[in-house]
Amino acid sequence: MPDPKCSYKFTFEPGWFVDYPVVYHSCSGSKLTTQPNLGLLSDREWAGLTEHVEQLNHQEGSDFSHKILLVARHGHGVHNDAMEEVGSEEWKGIQQAKDLGKLYTEGIRQAGFPVPDTIYTSPLARGLETTSLIFRDTITEQGTEFRPIVKEYLRERLTNHTCDKRRTRQWIQAAYPDYELESGFAEEDILWHADRSESNEAHVAHTQQLLEDVWRHDSGSCIALTTHSFTISTILEVIGAPEFRMGEGAMVAFLVQGEKINAQ
Repeated sequence: MPDPKCSYKFTFEPGWFVDYPVVYHSCSGSKLTTQPNLGLLSDREWAGLTEHVEQLNHQEGSDFSHKILLVARHGHGVHNDAMEEVGSEEWKGIQQAKDLGKLYTEGIRQAGFPVPDTIYTSPLARGLETTSLIFRDTITEQGTEFRPIVKEYLRERLTNHTCDKRRTRQWIQAAYPDYELESGFAEEDILWHADRSESNEAHVAHTQQLLEDVWRHDSGSCIALTTHSFTISTILEVIGAPEFRMGEGAMVAFLVQGEKINAQ
């Protein structure tokens, strides 16, 4: 039964992508790597999927809408080893993110990978830099403005470790001037606390709110999200997809239906 506090019910739609929970066990470290053709089944084509989504969104009533989600996990950072948030100049996941950006760009040229209508990113430094390294050149090449939107709830699950504390609004604007900060983005990190951690239930609720906000305000049919390991797990939980672990600097794709519920 849907949570009465939720405004949308999200459903992962199978039949388009490989079985990620099966595939990830065969990957290095049992963490899913970026799959050939972003995991699209061999008998499917990206043009067919994008056309299918357009048809669904045109035919269905206003209470239903579908989106392709491209979910990227940030590249490996010093925090993964030392639990320390660092700036991009010290960060060790640069090559992973560059490699993913190259793979994604080649996929657009050769296999028809979809170009996201909107890119949303975590506010943590490693997420902001991953977004730039994956998407900036690709989006610019398409003749589209590179304008990612920074969203608080794409951050990692909050713990008392300083690696989960974001930089100030002023720092983000200075380091990434072409990024847009979501409405209400505070100067200081008001979500992080040194004396407590976020529960899984609270993290799931925040991810639900994140996706509801995207579905409510973004009409795009392809959305890119740059985020973190635990947040990917809560995305899977919210959309009802089977659980799996995802490696650093990897991207995975889903077809997701959002259904309006509990309309006020």
